[in-house]
Amino acid sequence: MTTTPVDNSQNPSPPQMANPWLALAGKYANDPNWEQYLEAIATARQEATTMDSYQQESEEPVT
Repeated sequence: MTTTPVDNSQNPSPPQMANPWLALAGKYANDPNWEQYLEAIATARQEATTMDSYQQESEEPVT
């Protein structure tokens, strides 16, 4: 088996872009309302799950 060198000088790799999410990392690290915010998200998710379950149970089967 032999290897052939490849000249990529005509087709360079595209430049690497910075991850846009890194600019937001740690933004809320010292927010005094963070725990309350997480609790509100958990409550909303639980309510959505409960409503979804209720709607599935109340639907009549199609015949």
